[in-house]
Amino acid sequence: QEGEGGELLPYRGGSLPLWRLNELFQLPSHPGPLTFALVVGEGSFRAGLIIDRLHGQREIVVRPVNDPLVSVPGLMGATDLGDGRAVLILDVLTLLRSARLRRNRRQVSFTQESKDVEGETHPDRG
Repeated sequence: QEGEGGELLPYRGGSLPLWRLNELFQLPSHPGPLTFALVVGEGSFRAGLIIDRLHGQREIVVRPVNDPLVSVPGLMGATDLGDGRAVLILDVLTLLRSARLRRNRRQVSFTQESKDVEGETHPDRG
């Protein structure tokens, strides 16, 4: 479903804005046969986060990334999995807030451009 500013997901008698994880990081999508939407939120804000794959759930210890050269908005930290692989931990709410601001700025910019075009005078139109 499309709503103002993006896709919507019917959810519990209402609808949630949908955000694609790959778009939050401006990466290409690699969809599998199934698409998953994780419902995330804080306070009264709720959104669906579309992801390409779901690998399961684990208990982890998050180690913060303190190096200012590695500081990335939306990156909370990292952890080591039992098999020795390192995994980045996302701060989903920070990512969504940033994406909402970008989407709102694009909408304001588009609205302003539309008004500018409507208000233009064209010499050949008299």
